[in-house]
Amino acid sequence: MSFWLDKRVLITGHTGFKGSWLTLALLESGAHISGFALEAEQVSLFNQLSTTGKIDSCIGDIRDKKKLTESIAKVQPDIIFHLAAQPLVLASYENPYETFDVNLMGTASLLEAAFDAGFLGTIVMVTSDKVYENDNRGCRFDENDRLGGGDPYSASKAASEFIIKSYGETIFSKNDKIKLVSARSGNVIGGGDWASNRIVPDIIRSIETKEVLEVRSPNSTRPWMHVLDSINGYLKLAAHISSSGKFGYNGSYNFGPNTGSYSVENILEELSKYFEVNWVAKDTFKGSQEAIELGLNSKKARDRLGWEPSLQFSRAVEYTAQWYLSYLSGGSVDEITRKQIATYLGGGK
Repeated sequence: MSFWLDKRVLITGHTGFKGSWLTLALLESGAHISGFALEAEQVSLFNQLSTTGKIDSCIGDIRDKKKLTESIAKVQPDIIFHLAAQPLVLASYENPYETFDVNLMGTASLLEAAFDAGFLGTIVMVTSDKVYENDNRGCRFDENDRLGGGDPYSASKAASEFIIKSYGETIFSKNDKIKLVSARSGNVIGGGDWASNRIVPDIIRSIETKEVLEVRSPNSTRPWMHVLDSINGYLKLAAHISSSGKFGYNGSYNFGPNTGSYSVENILEELSKYFEVNWVAKDTFKGSQEAIELGLNSKKARDRLGWEPSLQFSRAVEYTAQWYLSYLSGGSVDEITRKQIATYLGGGK
């Protein structure tokens, strides 16, 4: 991780779940971190960690191009990670316009702001494993498969990939200043996720309230992995593109488990080793086009970046359970998060 020592890094969406883990991992690796995001939710990992005063945090909407341009010009980062987004499938049904606006125009805003600010460096655009046109055949998608998406969230992320490619191939490739790449990660689990309608935080809330959890589509399969494996992929990708990438568009990279996908019920079974989980299946949201089966082929990341998940499925669930057990027992959230990062970075691949 010596690559990151004294690097100036800007993270959009640093107040979110994955952004908070990325922020702390980079701080632990000696980077100087600035962030641009909305205010953190009151109950959030960002507010549970002691990073205040250690990062330059700018509160703003990613669609505010003027403010974002000013922030990039001020920070003059070496690398930008773009994580700011509307990240929830069910929320995209409730607010489709907002989802498209944030995820599409937010993407264009970041890329345009970087260009206007005279940014010189690498941008890693984080999208999703749900960008692929999925007919539920159970195949493991690679980076050359057709993009699509039925639900508004998936469609917005697929569309953002076209924006990324367009800027990379028609704008950035001509100025010899910006290297651009997209990262498509599988479903992540890990401590500090408090989002609604996600299986792990829903389980923890049901434990706290002593209510039976209603689980939609327990047979749906996803490429589950721990958030640290996903973040490690982003870090390796940024370092690789910074060192060896070309100016302009450098394509996309999948980051998913090499052991295949697991069902929501598999998650419940594994977590039941650590918690008493009471749940019942419920009907899938009416009108939902969310994919039942989803898998990723990460051969490109393995071959070019030397990346592979260090925490296989059961170990990823164990890490996640240990975090929440510490939380439920009144332990220090900051301490358990730092400990898991230190352990991972000591043996992560």
